[in-house]
Amino acid sequence: MRKWLRILIASVFLSTTVATSAGCYGSFQLTQGLHEWNGQVTDNRFINWLLFLGLVIVPVYEISLLVDGLFFNSIEFWTGDNPAGGGLSIERNTDGTLTATLEGRAVDLKPGPEGAIDLYEDGERVGRALRQDDGSLVLLDSDGEILRHIDAEAVEARRAQMDR
Repeated sequence: MRKWLRILIASVFLSTTVATSAGCYGSFQLTQGLHEWNGQVTDNRFINWLLFLGLVIVPVYEISLLVDGLFFNSIEFWTGDNPAGGGLSIERNTDGTLTATLEGRAVDLKPGPEGAIDLYEDGERVGRALRQDDGSLVLLDSDGEILRHIDAEAVEARRAQMDR
């Protein structure tokens, strides 16, 4: 029993160390994706919290941290791409502008007319993002055709992630 307790304590310590110290070597996109999914499974925060506890006890979070830390973040460190990162990532540039990357495609975000955000790829405007009155976003191509509508909750979740 003592050996099991030592292994448990070492595992918790290792998981905590990896999660807090290795952040500069990767984005932990698998674990972030698991966390985002966990927060959106239901509309009930209590049920989401219970599911979170179950995922910690079963060690789903711990395994995702380990896989991220050892494999996906290592690949991201050496190649620049995270295999677990099929999602959107947004980074602040040193000049204050933003660069969004989705599926390996990087787009610069710059202020446009009337509060719009223009999207530039290789210096050419390729689209525009318009914020709606309800807080959602509409993405348009360079011809003004609607490409995608992003609901207000997804916009707010991404904003909270950016503020961390």
